Amino acid sequence: MAEVPLKPIDDWQAINDEISITLLEEMLLNLDNDELLERNGEALEKRYRKPTGTVLDYIFHEAILTSKGLLTELKKDTVIYL
Repeated sequence: MAEVPLKPIDDWQAINDEISITLLEEMLLNLDNDELLERNGEALEKRYRKPTGTVLDYIFHEAILTSKGLLTELKKDTVIYL
């Protein structure tokens, strides 16, 4: 039986802290689901204006493994102002 593909998160502008925590917890509980990691990561990166791959870098390279810790990092202003 084939798995149903995940629907993209089109309303990423509406993501608030509560939804962010839910998406991050879903990612942390399903680290072996590439489709889910990509979908949630992409929506969160758009919402918090981060480069592609930022959320996965936080999880796999910086070992930030709590949803609140990840949200704190996403909220940090990392834009370089000239």
